[in-house]
Amino acid sequence: LAGMNLAFLLNQIVRFAVPMFMILSGLSLGFGERRSPGIFWKTRFFKLLPPYLVWSLLYWCFYHRFAHWEGVGSALLWGTAATHLYFIVITLQFYLLYPLLRSLTDRWPLQTLLGALGLSLLCQQYIFYEGTGFLPGGLPLWELLPTWVGYFVFGMALHAWDLSRLCRWCGRSLPFLIPMAALSALFYAYESRLTGSLDSIKWQLFFYVPLLLL
Repeated sequence: LAGMNLAFLLNQIVRFAVPMFMILSGLSLGFGERRSPGIFWKTRFFKLLPPYLVWSLLYWCFYHRFAHWEGVGSALLWGTAATHLYFIVITLQFYLLYPLLRSLTDRWPLQTLLGALGLSLLCQQYIFYEGTGFLPGGLPLWELLPTWVGYFVFGMALHAWDLSRLCRWCGRSLPFLIPMAALSALFYAYESRLTGSLDSIKWQLFFYVPLLLL
C-alpha cells in the first residue's frame, strides 16, 4: 500500500500504544480520590518498583548471560535493560510529579494542558531533528517526562469533562471518526516511510491518538 509492506504498516499504525497508555493513566488517576502526596507515592511506588527491578535484572541477566554487571545501574535508571521498559521509568516520573500536576490541572486546566502539550511538542521536535543530524544529540529525552507530559495531562484534564455527553457524541460521530482515524493512521505511516523517522514521538500523534481515543 503506497509502497509500504504489511509489516511496516502494522509497525507504524500501532505506535499510538505508549501515548494512549499515558492518556489512560492520567485519566484513571484523575478519577481517583485525592490523597496526600506521601500516601500516593507509597502505594504507587511500592506497587511498581519491585516488579520493575526484578524484571529489569532478569532481562539484564538474559541478554548478558551473567558475563558482566557494568552499566546495570544506568539500565535500571533509564529503563534500558529491555527495549520496552522505558515507559515504566516514565510512569514513575509521572507518579513522582502527579500531586503537582493534579494541583495545576485542577486550578488552571486549559493553561496547564496547553503548556504540557507545548513542552512535549518541543521535545518531540528536538528528537526528530536530532535524528536527522540537524541538532546535537546526547539528551535522553525519550526517557524523560517532558517528552510525554502532554499526553498524561490531557488524560488528567479529561476527567473534568462531561464524559457521558462526550461518549454519546462519539457514538453519533463514529461514521466520521472511524474514517478520520484510519486516514490519520495511513498518513502517519506514509510520513514515516518518506522521512525515514520510525519513532513513536512525532507531532502527528497529537492528532492520531485523540482520534483513536474518541
